Parts: sequence; C-alpha cells; structure tokens
Amino acid sequence: MSKAWKIVIGITLFILVAALMGQCWQINNLEKDNQIKDVQIMMANDTATVYKTKSGQIYSKLKSVTIEAGNLKTSLEAMGIKKKDLEDQNIELSDLVQVLRGQLESHGHISTPVHDTIYVQVGKPSIPAKTFNWTNKYLFIWGSVYPTKIDADYIYKTEIISSTEQIKGKSIVTVSLSDPNSRILTGAQIIITPSHHWWDHWYLYGLAGMAAGVYLAK
Repeated sequence: MSKAWKIVIGITLFILVAALMGQCWQINNLEKDNQIKDVQIMMANDTATVYKTKSGQIYSKLKSVTIEAGNLKTSLEAMGIKKKDLEDQNIELSDLVQVLRGQLESHGHISTPVHDTIYVQVGKPSIPAKTFNWTNKYLFIWGSVYPTKIDADYIYKTEIISSTEQIKGKSIVTVSLSDPNSRILTGAQIIITPSHHWWDHWYLYGLAGMAAGVYLAK
C-alpha cells in the first residue's frame, strides 16, 4: 500500500472517530436532558403502587430514575431538595449515590373505654354521643365520645427523605422526617449496582480507532 493511500485511510479514520465522538457528545447531552425530564415526570406522578402479599402484609413500590452524577443537583431541585438542606445534615453532594423522597401514611381505628364515672339523671334520656374532629399538620383524628367509650379514626402523615452516601467504601443512610416529633426506630438498606468492565466505555473504542489511523498513516 502506497504512503498516499495510508495517509488517506488515516485521515478518513480520524474523521470517522471525530464524527463518532461528536455524535456521542450529542447523545450524552440528550440523555442528560431526558434524565432530568424523567425526574420531573416521576415527581409529578409520585403515587406509590400498593401491593398485598398472600399473608396479608402490605408493601409499596415507587418509581425510580437512574441519573448521572452531573445531573444530580438539577434532579434534586426537581424533587424539591435543596443543596443547603443536605449540607445542614452534613451530606456532601459528591458522596450521594441514592436519594428517596416520599410520604408515609398510617391510618386506623381507636376504641377505648372511659374509666371516669359519668352520672346520668334518673328519668332523663341517655346522654347523646359527642362528636369531635381534631387535626394538625401531621395527625387527623375524628370520632365520637359516648358515656362509656370513645370511638375514633385517625390518619397520620409525614414526609420522608432518605439519602445514601458512599464514603470510604461504606454506605451511610440518612433519613429525615418532616414531623419533628417522629423518629425512625430501626431500619436497614442494601444497594446493588451493576458491574462495569474497564473496556465498557465508548471513548476507548474511539481511541482504538485513532490509534489504528495513526498506525496506518505511518
């Protein structure tokens, strides 16, 4: 093969590699935009799907989105989480590997006897039930008070934010609740990430193409 042909082939390979790198850059930018949009859509439709096991236990599943580290700050803002909120909890943005935001809800029925003595005047009709409705930012209670018992229903809600940091090979999970009077008693979490091979990068193929072009041009 003549030297001129080698130069032509080398230049052609260089142009192809440059075009490939440019195409990959455009794809990466598009992926970043799509990832942020996915986060926004996820937060706009953040309802958990509730399931029940055969034994009657209830569990929920939330939609999740995988993002690149470069999109983390913008994605957190889309979730309503500010960098300052994390800094207040001594969490570094660069150490985060997972963030969860949701809302906990618990509801049920209360029925308790009244131990205090209630006197009813003879010849008068029974004391009617007194209804009540009490609420604050997190707890809703409504029901009736009878002469001998109290029947009530309740709903408790609080927002939960969980973040995972990877520090010196250890995963540290931080959980915060919007209700300052509530607390997490126990908890555990495992994180499973896919294996990545050292050769599984597009730019390595690009460098290989450039090396081949240089070799042929000699």
